[in-house]
Amino acid sequence: MIFYGCWERCLDKKRRVAVPRRFIDILGETLLFIEDEDGLLVYPGTDIEEFPPSKMRSLLLVSIDASGRVVIPKHLHNSLFNGCQKVIWEGWKDHLKIVPAPNSK
Repeated sequence: MIFYGCWERCLDKKRRVAVPRRFIDILGETLLFIEDEDGLLVYPGTDIEEFPPSKMRSLLLVSIDASGRVVIPKHLHNSLFNGCQKVIWEGWKDHLKIVPAPNSK
């Protein structure tokens, strides 16, 4: 699977953000979040076996809800997206990345 493109989405007060529709079937029901210095790396939940044991502590499994949204865990929201009203989903070939949208604070 190859992810490419950029999608701007609103981040609501409950820390929910919509997953780009075109990738919901590819990603499955569960996503892997890995904190990066400027955002979240996002992989399909089925990819968990591809990560070495040393990375397991930093992986978070997050479910996609019936409306196609994920909830950013509170500690990640506070460190990466606090005050943001919009985020950008970026395609990076084998994964996606969620970053704060410019001027969204």
